Amino acid sequence: MPRALVIEPRLLLMDEPLSNLDARLRVEMRTVIRRLQRTLGITTLYVTHDQEEALAISDTIAVMARGQVLQTGPPWELYRAPRDRFVAEFLGGMNVLAGRLSAARAAEGVTVVETDLGAPWWVATDGQGATPGAVWLGIRPESLRVEPPPGPAARWNQVAGTVTEVSYLGAVARYQVEVAPGVSLTAEVHDPDFLALHRVGDAVRLWCDSAKVRILAPQP
Repeated sequence: MPRALVIEPRLLLMDEPLSNLDARLRVEMRTVIRRLQRTLGITTLYVTHDQEEALAISDTIAVMARGQVLQTGPPWELYRAPRDRFVAEFLGGMNVLAGRLSAARAAEGVTVVETDLGAPWWVATDGQGATPGAVWLGIRPESLRVEPPPGPAARWNQVAGTVTEVSYLGAVARYQVEVAPGVSLTAEVHDPDFLALHRVGDAVRLWCDSAKVRILAPQP
């Protein structure tokens, strides 16, 4: 890298530069690379299959599949508002449910989507363009709450299930919850209390705010 920088290039291409490093060193080195890029002001094209690395190091991300650019934008936009199922599943974990978009609106700015999980789901449209018919719903694991909050909004977007797997990762507790035969959702609880963790076999209810549910286009 120093030899590439000494000639002061206008464009720097980095193709999987950290792929052979261990996890801790990768984190340290991506911080160094980001600091150098900002200090020198060199436009850098950085190729990686590591989703976390892409989110952490980029000003703009382009997600490609089969030679096509599917979506470009700042990291937060691609993560929070993916246009299709491929982008949603490639950048971080995503629960995907099959549904049918209703033409009727339950309330201003909210669309009703029927699924096989029972009660219909409310989705805040928020500029999400979709025509009535079959759709995919995408929900990030961290957007699913284990047990609905108090209040009238909790009657929507909730589903009962049984905990089948629990992974305690320190900062995060990750649950696999079977909500229908052969259908499981992943929920993540941040900064969990270890003593209050649910156990395998526990009955729980998952809930998600309508603003956190995305309508996804099919994979290309």
